[in-house]
Amino acid sequence: MGWGMCVLGALLRMHCYRILGPQYTFERSVIREHQLVTSGPYAVVRHPAYTGFEVFHVGLLVVQFGQGSWAWECGVLDSWAGRVVVAGWVLYVYKLVVAVFRRCAAEDEMLRTEFGEKWVRWSQKTTGRLIPGVY
Repeated sequence: MGWGMCVLGALLRMHCYRILGPQYTFERSVIREHQLVTSGPYAVVRHPAYTGFEVFHVGLLVVQFGQGSWAWECGVLDSWAGRVVVAGWVLYVYKLVVAVFRRCAAEDEMLRTEFGEKWVRWSQKTTGRLIPGVY
């Protein structure tokens, strides 16, 4: 299950990169001649690349720490030091997940400012930021 989530999340993210083309940047920005993309996965949720990011990272945690994983089988979770390292990694991934939620809100505001009524109409049809009907 974990590997499937990793692959699914990565494929969704790659698909979004391709759809956005040069509009995809790692910084929040609006480039010259920026167009609001509302088709494909962007017709389902407003930030599908981040959905892919989240699915990948949850899958990664399942792969790394689920029953039958290396962490369970090698006994690293039997020591306090191992549990501290694992907790640190889980906290780091949690921080990434929370950062994505914050970034979605900031990007929505930036796109609303840039595209105005067009963004408002799209956001009314595509109400989910990451998960349809949930968030």
